[in-house]
Amino acid sequence: MVLTLTIASKEVEDFVLKIKIDADATFADLQEVIREGCGWSHALPAAFYVCDERWHPEHYIPEEGDYEHDAMNEVELGSLLEDEGQRLLYQFDQENNRHLLMEVTRVIFGDSLDEPHHRLYGAAPELILEPEEPAPTNADLIAALNAAALGELDEDEEEERDDFEGFDPEEFDSEGYEISEG
Repeated sequence: MVLTLTIASKEVEDFVLKIKIDADATFADLQEVIREGCGWSHALPAAFYVCDERWHPEHYIPEEGDYEHDAMNEVELGSLLEDEGQRLLYQFDQENNRHLLMEVTRVIFGDSLDEPHHRLYGAAPELILEPEEPAPTNADLIAALNAAALGELDEDEEEERDDFEGFDPEEFDSEGYEISEG
């Protein structure tokens, strides 16, 4: 039996990955094809969830097995997937709860496939999210004020110096101001 899976992402609108894979392959094999198709060179811990028609997980397949669940390399696709329309989630970033949506779009009985095939449309989601720039703390703002007052700005900060023109730290009355780290 040969399965065709269509994979999409809520994060990237134009991303679609189509995979044809033999039902005798394992979920670990499918994971390898997904990572190859998405261009993800390194891996974060991941898991598959076979879901019902409303995307509610029914079967959990982790990378590493435990006393309740078999590992990806122990579960063949055909043991859980045999009908068109079946849905899966591939959680590729467990820390940030990021996943791909998958659906079995075609099942060909009586056929086999030696090697899986994939085709990527659009760009895959980034494997690692870039951290957002942290907001400056009160200590950062005070340090910037002091640097401006003392003329200790480097070339990159010269443009910001205009914001502090006319500020005299001697005239600043700190009474009534509370400084706290946040």
